Amino acid sequence: MHVSLYRKWRPQTFDDVCGQQAVVNALKNEVAEKRVAHAYLFTGTRGTGKTSCAKILAKAVNCPHAQNGNPCNQCATCRGIDNGSILEVVEMDAASNNKVEDIRRVLEEVVYAPAAAAYRVYIIDEVHMLTPSAYNALLKTLEEPPSYVIFILATTELHKIPATVLSRCQRFDFKRLTPGQISDRLTYVARQEGMTLTPGAAAEIARFSDGAMRDALSLLEKCAGTGKAIDEAGVAEAVGVFGRDLLCEFAEACVRSDGVKALSLLFESARNVSDMTRICEQLTELYRDLLILKSAPQAVELLELSSRELEKLRALAQIISTETLFYHISVLEDTLARLPYSGSKRVTMELCTVRLASPPQGDDPAALRARIAALEAKLAGAQVVVGPSAPAVAPLPEKQVQPPVAEQPPVKEEPVAELPPEEIPWPEQPPAEESFSSPLPVAEPAPVQQVDPAPEGEAPFTRWNELRENLRGENPMIGAFLSDATAVLKNGKLCISAAPYAAGVLRDGDSVKLLEKHACAVNGAPLAVVIADDGAGRDPLDELQGRLFG
Repeated sequence: MHVSLYRKWRPQTFDDVCGQQAVVNALKNEVAEKRVAHAYLFTGTRGTGKTSCAKILAKAVNCPHAQNGNPCNQCATCRGIDNGSILEVVEMDAASNNKVEDIRRVLEEVVYAPAAAAYRVYIIDEVHMLTPSAYNALLKTLEEPPSYVIFILATTELHKIPATVLSRCQRFDFKRLTPGQISDRLTYVARQEGMTLTPGAAAEIARFSDGAMRDALSLLEKCAGTGKAIDEAGVAEAVGVFGRDLLCEFAEACVRSDGVKALSLLFESARNVSDMTRICEQLTELYRDLLILKSAPQAVELLELSSRELEKLRALAQIISTETLFYHISVLEDTLARLPYSGSKRVTMELCTVRLASPPQGDDPAALRARIAALEAKLAGAQVVVGPSAPAVAPLPEKQVQPPVAEQPPVKEEPVAELPPEEIPWPEQPPAEESFSSPLPVAEPAPVQQVDPAPEGEAPFTRWNELRENLRGENPMIGAFLSDATAVLKNGKLCISAAPYAAGVLRDGDSVKLLEKHACAVNGAPLAVVIADDGAGRDPLDELQGRLFG
């Protein structure tokens, strides 16, 4: 009968356990020094070695030839525990045996001393599935069992274990395995099994297994079913996801706003890819790597990428802004939330692709930040002249320093002889009639402009500019939102009309209070403020871009 790889290559000694060095050393020392506890609790994610270590510990405490805390696996006791012929070691699945009656059967067996081994060992897997009544029935025996009884509890959800059980057990935490540890183990197993496994494929399997050795061995066995050499493309096809190169190409098309290419890649891959949720998760992980490269280029050890993949992502990080990265991640997270409830996951993923490959749209914060960043980048690379250019003014000439003038001796004034009045030469006067012959031009009165009467109940607010200037001095942001707004007095209230986005900001409670404060100051009396939407539907960012770039 065929035995699965994860069962065939299950560790048989503590030294074979991968990636749990701290736990292994502690258990080996306890066995070697005969300081075995009466109850253990092994906790950690799936496939990290909890059940394997429990079985090794059950053999080690009963093996008469244990060496340095490891069982010999050669004696009758070790072989009997492996094949299940020794009944003193009991493995119980609490997921299906979680009632109080199941625990009572265990308690009835505890009173009997072991016959073929030194200890009775009860391994209770998925112990968090026990009912409250079952926990209560187990508590007393778990606290003070007979000297020949050892309980080993294993769980993946520590938060569901009652505190009364936690306090009675010696707890060991099994951590998730790193991709490097899994990749090395897969390479060793593939060599022993005669498989051809490329380093890239081993790294890809380790990435998909998410820190679980059992998942990695199961996926390796699935990939080996084709009978061919296992490479990265074969792993991607077996898992049903994008290959790493295709994933980078897809992301680059989205970053460059090449929607046609991105949709073509998704369409071609959809023939072999069945799990759209996994594709979305892959893209999220890729953007996470890009964000780390963008914000912390020195933290390369956090990426777990090959040198070739690292170079591709570095080139991609150079052409995308941090704000656009956050926007794309928000789009992917929104799609991940929608996919489980979508009628057609493929259509949902295609819509996500269109959003990723299009310029940021919408009024959510991530989209607005990305659009503002694009405008700033555009402004940084262009010369923008706001208003008419000022004419060049010639510099003022330097002041010429005049040499000092020598003092002249005072001139002696000669006395002037006085003439009688009739001999004084007076200037000739024009004739009296000529003074009125050329009348001064008289300016014609300017035509009176016809002003449309204000609607009934409305009157212009004459001090609107003064209110805006005062408000701009106290709060420049609110003043900026009022730059294109208009105001009238209507039914004793100040009605302010602004663009939809500005109106939404001005309707905030603090903004209205600030407006009423300044309206009272310029009006001399309290004046209620009402914010109205002018209904033009203008987008302030689009309007700003139109002003700057025509």
